[in-house]
Amino acid sequence: MPKKNYSWKVSRKDAKKKILDFLKEKLLASNRQVKKALDKGLCKVNGRIERFATSLLKEGALVTLSSSFREFIQEKKQKSIKILYEDEFFLAVDKPSNFECLDKNIHLFFPKKYLLIHRLDKDTTGVLLISKTQKFKEKMIKNFKAQKIQKTYLAWVDGHIKEKTKKIESNLKKIKALHGQSIYGPSYDGKYALTNLEVIDSYKDKTIVELKPITGRTHQLRAHMKQISHPILGDFLYAKRFICSDEVLRLQLHASEIEFEHPETLENIYISSEIPEDFLS
Repeated sequence: MPKKNYSWKVSRKDAKKKILDFLKEKLLASNRQVKKALDKGLCKVNGRIERFATSLLKEGALVTLSSSFREFIQEKKQKSIKILYEDEFFLAVDKPSNFECLDKNIHLFFPKKYLLIHRLDKDTTGVLLISKTQKFKEKMIKNFKAQKIQKTYLAWVDGHIKEKTKKIESNLKKIKALHGQSIYGPSYDGKYALTNLEVIDSYKDKTIVELKPITGRTHQLRAHMKQISHPILGDFLYAKRFICSDEVLRLQLHASEIEFEHPETLENIYISSEIPEDFLS
């Protein structure tokens, strides 16, 4: 039996309180815990997701919080990272969600001389490449820029997509910042971005797609899916509301495959990552 969500009706004395303060009192939680729940879209006010901690409540408003709040805010320290491939030049790991791609975080598991070759967003899972030397990293970055590395992502996106395939292109640039996070969108003076989309399966309110970014712009897949009005589920930075009513706790984006010619051995390298358990079923 599913757990019931938390639910409160705002009283006169609680009117005009910030939602952060309101939830802290109701849940006996910390600022960080409440902000994390808001950031993940777990809170709704009158049926609409509320992500801003400073939003003021009105008397009579209905505030609901997902029953997963307590479980979700518990800190889970990553004990290890699964290695998908390794040779004398680099390794590929299976990046978990809620892991920030910084060299200092990689050094918790691997030698300090190891360097990230590229990055994935914090909540994106899947294949992540790590170089064992600066020289190899530079060669791989050169290949990324030359579009010699093929990346494939899986994503659950909002709404029903009728077309089987779609070419998404635009010039992208940073258009604004929200709570310290950059948001990218189409602009005449942006950098050219191209993504190829193929529908795997489509439902009434959501679609699972395969995305192949030909270029490698920041937030390219998130911005392109927002551009065609099918934002990635769980992407609360780019979408305020979704047609799909499924409860989603993280960005539903998974770096499933990567393929390239090894710059040292000239072998064809193909690496894949299994779909994680928390990828919308």
